[in-house]
Order: sequence, then structure tokens, then C-alpha cells
Amino acid sequence: MSLGWYRKKEEGRRLIKRGCYTKKDTPNFYMRPIEGLIVLLDMDTKEVLEISEQGRNIPIPKAANTDNRYLAQQQKLNLVNPISIEQPKGPSFVVEDEHMVK
Repeated sequence: MSLGWYRKKEEGRRLIKRGCYTKKDTPNFYMRPIEGLIVLLDMDTKEVLEISEQGRNIPIPKAANTDNRYLAQQQKLNLVNPISIEQPKGPSFVVEDEHMVK
């Protein structure tokens, strides 16, 4: 979610606040957030600094119909025809050191 520091005592530290999810009964865990469960981590020491548990009465979304992979779909999609993109005069950009520069 967000990197940064949150109070004066945490200044100069690399911290991250993360929400939690469950993967139970689905390959798409982003579809099943555990609302109100937030973890504050120190990215340098790999230490859990704080666990906030404020959503005890918020239900976790059901796993039904959360598998959006192509093979799991009941109705197969009509995929678009292939596309071919050409640049007969070559690309109009330059890549140096694995970065696009022009």
C-alpha cells in the first residue's frame, strides 16, 4: 500500500503498511480481503512492528465466482483475431542500458 514513515519515531525507516487477504478456495486472493487487518512492517529488518485488527465484524467476501482464469470460465470467450504491428522503418525509440531513452 504505502511506503514511508508514520510518526516521528519512525522517521528514516523504510516501512510499509499492508492489508491482508485470504486465498482459501480461490486463486485470486485480491478478491477476498480481510477488512480491518493491517500489518506495519519494517522493510530493512523484516520486523512486524504493529498489527491493527479493527474489522472483526466485517465478513470476508465469499470465494464463489472469484476464479477469473480462462480455463475456469463456464462460458468460453470469443477471442479477437490476431493483430500484427509493423514498423517498416524500424522503431522510433532507442533503448540503452535496459531503459527507453528517446
